Amino acid sequence: MLSITLDPGLIDVAARLAIAGGLGALIGMEREMRGHPAGFRTLTVLGAASALIMILSERVADGRDFHDSGRIAAQVISGMGFLGAGVILRTGLTVHGLTTASVLWAVAALGLTVGAGLIPEAVLCAAFILFALLVLSPVESSLLRSVKRRALDVTAAPRPGLVESLAEALRSHGYRVEKLIVTEYTTEEWTIHLVVRTTSAGGKIDAAAVLLDVNGVKGVFQESDNE
Repeated sequence: MLSITLDPGLIDVAARLAIAGGLGALIGMEREMRGHPAGFRTLTVLGAASALIMILSERVADGRDFHDSGRIAAQVISGMGFLGAGVILRTGLTVHGLTTASVLWAVAALGLTVGAGLIPEAVLCAAFILFALLVLSPVESSLLRSVKRRALDVTAAPRPGLVESLAEALRSHGYRVEKLIVTEYTTEEWTIHLVVRTTSAGGKIDAAAVLLDVNGVKGVFQESDNE
């Protein structure tokens, strides 16, 4: 009668890969539901692969003093830094993808932790990450309800450093510049489109008045005021 004996070591490896992939999948589901890149499948694969690399690092070292068990795994951390940078997008003065980049790095860390056998620690960290993504997101939204956005068009005489001067003037009065682009330009006049936001704690001086004080600005036209 044929008997099959499973290697206990192989079962342990399979369990670590499954747990690491499962933790990545849980976080990936949250990303997928919100329509962000690096979703369910991406983070499942990333978690399991990171665990495998950590297992490989331990096997290569095999307890010998002249081998560093973290040497291979360390490359995952630096490599994820480059991969995460690739999902960060900048549109004008607005930056997108920081949360996705941090989630990629965090899931890689979870995989390495599970691969090293520190499963309770990895589960605890995964729970904290999910708490931050699921619970703190609506909290953040409620805190930003007082935010007011304004779209403005500025006409100004062209000069070096004009765009930087406009942005700095707004920041110094409590405004955050979300968008700033030159839409029309000639040798005599530029038209610059801005989207700024502020909370009740900032923006005591009207944004249009702030911009009119900048050297070279001829006029400011407000498009909208959204709350």
